[in-house]
Amino acid sequence: DLRFDDFVKFHDHISSLPYHRREGGRRESEGLDQQPAAATLGSIRSPSGDPLIPALPPKQMFGSTLPAVVEERRPALELILHRATRRAEVLYFDTTDALWRLLELPPGCAAVCRFLTPSGQRSCQCMQDLSGLLDPGKEKEQYRLKHEAVLKCVLNVVDSEARGMISLPPAAFASVMDVLHFIVSDGSPER
Repeated sequence: DLRFDDFVKFHDHISSLPYHRREGGRRESEGLDQQPAAATLGSIRSPSGDPLIPALPPKQMFGSTLPAVVEERRPALELILHRATRRAEVLYFDTTDALWRLLELPPGCAAVCRFLTPSGQRSCQCMQDLSGLLDPGKEKEQYRLKHEAVLKCVLNVVDSEARGMISLPPAAFASVMDVLHFIVSDGSPER
């Protein structure tokens, strides 16, 4: 059960994370490349002046749990979560896993989210973490691997490796193949 104070702590945390420019010189959007090197996510603004991490809706002392107040805050809080789930700073570089703790997600779900996030920051470690869902103790989370988006992503990785577009370390490629085998099999993680 999330409380507004949980969002306040999360917002403060992600706002203080160091901003990372996109790799390869690609611009995230016009003007963001000219931000100071030591900028934080909370200090970055687009050319139109919109912050990357939107401000929290105002806190109310009385009536904060009334359905109308909750519904009034919902769009702003959803926007914060939406933006956070698209930032490499939150998904990959934040070692505190604040997002996953806020959402009360198991580590396996975090690995799936990181693996599927379209961000040039996909790491081999995330792929290896994904195969950790095949461990017998993770049976309750394994259904996530059968999702169509996971299959498409895994097939894309295998295809990219076969075409020479990427070159994964052997352990990461073996992990991807284990996950692919699990997806197309009867659901048994046996190798």
